[in-house]
Amino acid sequence: QREASFRLLFESNPLPMWVWDRETLGFLAVNDAAIAKYGYTKEQFLAMSLPDLRRRESRTDLQQFTENLEALLGRTFWHTTAEGTEIEVELHAHELVYEGRHATLVAIVDVTARRRAELELRKTREFLDSIIENIPIAVFAKNASDLSYVLLNRAGEDYFGMPREQMLG
Repeated sequence: QREASFRLLFESNPLPMWVWDRETLGFLAVNDAAIAKYGYTKEQFLAMSLPDLRRRESRTDLQQFTENLEALLGRTFWHTTAEGTEIEVELHAHELVYEGRHATLVAIVDVTARRRAELELRKTREFLDSIIENIPIAVFAKNASDLSYVLLNRAGEDYFGMPREQMLG
């Protein structure tokens, strides 16, 4: 009954998941969400191994992560789908015995869109910060609750005659 519950949770999980053999790095099981996300058939997945999904330049460091699951925590990796699209993913892993094999269960979270949005936000912020810093008039902002200065540009330093380190806060 426990195995049936595991299989139900594994197969119906909306996150892409797979089980890989810790000795061969080959896939032992893959759920429908992984098949849909990566575009490989179940048969293709089961004929592949972990390095087949990784960028060529990052395949060499794969062994150190497969030996130490703690090293996976908080890390992202680039995987390649069947169509050749690269996606950035976070992995959540747990060791287990699967059909008598020492294996690892992995759940995958695609963070590609989030990373792209974070990058765009950072670029926009850097652009706006550059404009504010270089505009030839004093620009400053104060905290509404305590009226402390939270922003001061270079022209503001000249206007007030003080370095921003002394004014901010």
